[in-house]
Amino acid sequence: MVVTYSLKEIKMTKPYIRHSMSAAERLEHYSAPGNNGCIVFTGSRQASGHGEIAYKGRKFRAHRLSYITHVGPIPQGMVICHKCDNPPCINPEHLFLGTQADNLKDARQKGRMKAPNPRGERHGLAKLNAEKVAAIRSDQRTQREIAKEYGVHQTTIKNIKLNRTWKHVGA
Repeated sequence: MVVTYSLKEIKMTKPYIRHSMSAAERLEHYSAPGNNGCIVFTGSRQASGHGEIAYKGRKFRAHRLSYITHVGPIPQGMVICHKCDNPPCINPEHLFLGTQADNLKDARQKGRMKAPNPRGERHGLAKLNAEKVAAIRSDQRTQREIAKEYGVHQTTIKNIKLNRTWKHVGA
């Protein structure tokens, strides 16, 4: 098993002024108590909400550095997941190893994943419904005439007739 990150193996990527603080001290310096036992990283954050911290001339996601510091190395191909679903949390008790697939499965099960785009009439901008689509498929007029009647573009009619869209509606 190849280990990608451990404190002993972290090499400087550029010269820097040696800080007297260890990784644990730096994390503690930029943290505060949060809800539900979380330890919230108060330093710089990425758009995802995960903390970002510099250590030995490199930038790390704070939860990853916390895991390495308090638990141990992160094996290659593994990610650090949050039990608490709080991206800025760096409490090692809330962090666990998993694959990216595990992380996505966990997010889906907890309802944190964006719902897929709604299809058909459930889409907020839909002008048609299943009944109209069935009528369009059996309509023998030109696509332009049908489009004008339903208030949609001719391409929409073409895609319905060619079964490129509204596939879930039978003919």
